[in-house]
Amino acid sequence: VFTIIAAANSVYIAWHNIYRGFPRSAVIGNLFRSALAIPLSIAYFDGLCALAAFWGSADPAMLLQPGAAIISKAASDTVACIIEAIADRNNNRRLRLWDYTTKIKNIFDGYARLELRFPDNDVMDLLKEPGALAGFLSRKDKEALPNAIADALDLMYFWLYQPYAQQTLRTIVHAMTQEERLLLERTQDVLLLTHDVSLLFVEGLVGSNFAMALSFYLSHYERYVEDMHRLCSRKEQDAGRGPEEQELAGKPEETPQDASAASGE
Repeated sequence: VFTIIAAANSVYIAWHNIYRGFPRSAVIGNLFRSALAIPLSIAYFDGLCALAAFWGSADPAMLLQPGAAIISKAASDTVACIIEAIADRNNNRRLRLWDYTTKIKNIFDGYARLELRFPDNDVMDLLKEPGALAGFLSRKDKEALPNAIADALDLMYFWLYQPYAQQTLRTIVHAMTQEERLLLERTQDVLLLTHDVSLLFVEGLVGSNFAMALSFYLSHYERYVEDMHRLCSRKEQDAGRGPEEQELAGKPEETPQDASAASGE
């Protein structure tokens, strides 16, 4: 009974997932839900039989037989929860990796263009002082500052609101060189230019309905910039490496106490 019910349910759920556009891994996993759910259904059934016998039922199996479909569905949903959670995690990780690599490439390319265009100026040194950078770019390249601010706002949105974003960025940053980390850290400081950023919103960066986006920026930019300073600092690199980052960086794993402290930030 449990085999037939689980097989029918897995086929139905798989087609339903295809219709809803679920990740391919989740669809494939649901095709095998029957095989995984059958032993779990039996375990649930045995557990309920034991509970019914404990409460004085003379024939627990006969009592629970009409509820076989419910027991099978509960087991199938348990398996689906695990399968789809893993699929969602992998899908979110893939999307965040694409988001961050694309956006960070834009930031690094923008820096390279400024270095080539103004070889007599130390652009990295200008990035230390956002106000000086804004004044320089307002005279030399009026498009560069709005582009840098837009990229930094995108990274802030990823960090604060997108699933698996913080873990992904930590992995990317831990694999960077010291110069790349410094560049990423300093380019995020453009968010400290509250007047320039607010003016961009007013001028239509996100359209005419900018109030919520502006409020989001003003409420979170200071904490985000502090997070980026900690993430890109040498101390954070030494203390915050997890097993995945250890492999990327090629360094020995830190103590569990240090790793747990870093993950709790």
